Amino acid sequence: MTEFVLVRHGETEWHADNRYAGRSDVALTERGLRQADALAEWASRAGLDAVVTSGLSRARRTAAPTVRAAGLVVQVDERLVEVDYGDGDGRTREEMHKEFPEALAAFLARPASCPFPHGESGHDAVARAMPLNVPLAMNPRSRRPLARASAGEDRDGMAHVPVHHLEARLETPRVAVAPSLRAAARAFGDDGMDAYLADVVGLADAELPAYVDGLRADRLEDSPRPRGLVPATHLWWVAGVEYLGRVHLRHRLTPALWEVGGHLGYHVVPPHRRRGHATAMLAETLPFAAALGIDELLVTCDVDNEASRRVIEANGGELEDRRGVKLRFWVPTSASG
Repeated sequence: MTEFVLVRHGETEWHADNRYAGRSDVALTERGLRQADALAEWASRAGLDAVVTSGLSRARRTAAPTVRAAGLVVQVDERLVEVDYGDGDGRTREEMHKEFPEALAAFLARPASCPFPHGESGHDAVARAMPLNVPLAMNPRSRRPLARASAGEDRDGMAHVPVHHLEARLETPRVAVAPSLRAAARAFGDDGMDAYLADVVGLADAELPAYVDGLRADRLEDSPRPRGLVPATHLWWVAGVEYLGRVHLRHRLTPALWEVGGHLGYHVVPPHRRRGHATAMLAETLPFAAALGIDELLVTCDVDNEASRRVIEANGGELEDRRGVKLRFWVPTSASG
């Protein structure tokens, strides 16, 4: 069996401003060069059989220490080149919000099928890159090839790849997905399935429509709710009718939420973790927050939850402070600026 190891290029000069780096040949920063060296340390003992990269200099420069450490010769294949962001290339979200707000909102909601103006869709990018897997997999000497992609930014520059899931989407709750949610709650009730999800465990099929209606109505100010709770938009992360996770977007902050709860709660079903779902979910939540007039989301996580911290920072979150066991971040929405 052939094992593919996918990694990202190191930090680029556009990283600090969160600019979309597509086909533009942006150089690595000093930190990005250090990340490439750190990757090479891992590669020296990883047992790689091949290293393939796009022709962009940020990808080739990241791969260079790795091929030296692994004793290999880099293979350049333009099918791995970054998605063409079209008119979005080199721009920040704030700049795009001023230039083409409707196209930006469509991209954030459906990045796989709604490219920036004059850009390439995610579906087309995958169709371009996927055929590369066949010759690599069929090569008997390539049992563990490394593919160095030029696809966005990664905080640590190592072998972590927040893959975009073309089939997954963020949507308001619907009855067709509710049985999958119930099954997940029953199977993983002891793993972060909070009271919000525990409510569905004992429901019969006939009770699911009312449950879904209640979630959808929670966004309304006059909907009944326990004292101290605020209106919230409930969103499900789904693939077809399979429930993968959820977002709980609170419309305003109470004093308690200001301290530790924040605007947002989210959860990914255990079998679907570590696949980039949480990062993609938060990214697709930002337009919903913007539509509510929220310029910045307060998002919190436990101090020892490194995975959640990476999710928040990957979406532009800036650490404000620590309060007790919680870190507090502010994440700009597309309405910012």
